This record gives sequence, C-alpha cells and structure tokens, in this order.
Amino acid sequence: MRVQRARSGREVPTMTTPADDAARIPGPSPESLGTLDLATENVLRALPDVLSGARAQAQAALAGAGPLHLTPPVLIHGDNLHALAALHRGGEPVDLIYIDPPYASGATYRMSSHHSGRDTVGFTDRWHAGLVEYLGMLAPRLLLMRGLLGPAGSIYVHVDWHASHWVRLLLDAIFGADAFLNEIAWVYGLGGSSPRRWPRKHDTILWYAATPGQQWFEPALIPATSARMRGQLKKAPDYWDIPAINNQARERTGYPTQKPRQLLDRIVTSSCPPGGLVLDAFCGSGTAAESATAHSRRWIAIDESDDAVRIAAARLGVDPLRLG
Repeated sequence: MRVQRARSGREVPTMTTPADDAARIPGPSPESLGTLDLATENVLRALPDVLSGARAQAQAALAGAGPLHLTPPVLIHGDNLHALAALHRGGEPVDLIYIDPPYASGATYRMSSHHSGRDTVGFTDRWHAGLVEYLGMLAPRLLLMRGLLGPAGSIYVHVDWHASHWVRLLLDAIFGADAFLNEIAWVYGLGGSSPRRWPRKHDTILWYAATPGQQWFEPALIPATSARMRGQLKKAPDYWDIPAINNQARERTGYPTQKPRQLLDRIVTSSCPPGGLVLDAFCGSGTAAESATAHSRRWIAIDESDDAVRIAAARLGVDPLRLG
C-alpha cells in the first residue's frame, strides 16, 4: 500500500501490487550471482555427444560380434562391451542385471592377500578426461544391457556419491525416466569420518525396469520395529542397513570392492524369479553369481580384470571363458 495526495490536498491510501514493489527494489548485480562451475557445465554440454557416441559404439560392437552360444552358469574373461554385444547374437533374455562398475572416485584400489599379508594394486578408478570419459565408458554398455533384458527384467546399478547423479541421467535417457523404480541407499558403518561434513556412510543403487510396471518383484521382508507391528514382518524400505565386509569376515576374498552376500541375496531373490538368469557385467569377485547359485538362479558374469576373474573362478568353481 502507498499514500497518494488527492487534488483536495488530502492524502488517500492506494493499493499496490507485488510487481509494483519489485520494480522499485534494485535487482542484484551480475557480479552478485557468481559464476557457474565450469567443469560441471562442460559435462552438461557434453552429454548429448556422450549419448550419440554411446549409440555409435554399441552399434559398432554389435556389427563386429559373432554369436556367443553358451549355457549358464558361465564366467567370461574379456571386455564387457564385446561380451554384451556377443550375447545379443546368441543369448536368451535376462531377468536381472546387477552391475557394480567403477565410481569415478579417482582412487586406487588395492588387493589384500590372506597369505602374504601384503597389498597389491587391484585397479585404478581414474579417468584422464574426467566424468565425460567415465560416462562415455558406461553409456554404450548400458545401451547393450537394456537390449538384453526380458520384458519383466530390471537392472540395479550400484554407484556412490561421486557420480550417482550423472549415472541417473544416463539411465533416464537410456531406459526412460518412467522406468525408474527406486534409489536405494545401502547403509554401512565402515569407513572414515570428516570433521567438516556428515560422514558418507552409504552407496546408491539405482533400480530401473525394462518395461515400466512389468518388473518381476517379490520384496524382501524384515522384522517390523514399531510397537503396533511388533513380532510381524514388513517390506524392506529403500534404505538397507546391511554391514559391509570387515577384515575378519569369512566371505572376504581380498578383492577391494567386494560387496557382502547379504546385499546381493536381497537383490537376487527379490528381482529374479527362481530358475531365472542373472547378468553381472562388472562381476569383480563374483558375489552376484555366488548369490544366484545359492538361490537356484542361473548366471552370466563378465570381467576384464585378470585378478577378478581368477578370484571369481576359484570362488565359483568354474573355468572362465576367454573372449577375444
């Protein structure tokens, strides 16, 4: 409201609009808005090229792939881009895909030995061109995985805070935003803490359906904690409090990014029907395949790392199939 003087000299109030008031308030100067983060802006600008390049890579891999006729379970030693393309030529539809790819963490992961007590380099998660190179690696593989899923299939992509937001953009683009089902937080207790921020104590697992609304799903049940439901079971929520593998765990293989069986048991039993087919294209030490075997599911596991395939082969009791 403002005051206006009438012709008679008497002051009378008049109504003003928010737009009138805003017009009289000085706006911020360009300098006060700050600048955009250049690295993030560059990744955003590069995303269309990442996706078009991924399609070209996937098509080239398919064009060069011969049929791969196999009977699961099978452990494939080779580049998963070419293995996935070969599965298109001679494989059956997949019920569940779980992948635990690199995280773009910039870290070097070390293998630990139970016998010598010494650590050796397992793999390095560094990308010379940063996130653009990382996303460019992942995108064509996700495209090929999408084509392998059956109508009731689904995919779980296990990442962490370094790139989970970027990976979700890829998954939205490749599978469709309407295929998104859950962003699951795997909550664990191990790891350090910082005095400058909240401790980072969870990974992110992104779950997408091959066909929205048609995914096979039998949810895990956990004990209810409320007084009203005491003694009953309820559906597990989208945060999973499952301990990470400690140094004394019997299941520990020494592979640096090994995930606990309990975590994979929940994914496999809830999202793959009995007798169904599980695919892990970044299999590491073979936890997803071991879980599939334990729960009467078949599996295909792929990894390029000599160390990963050696550990997985010994753990699963199979001879690897070398590709290429």
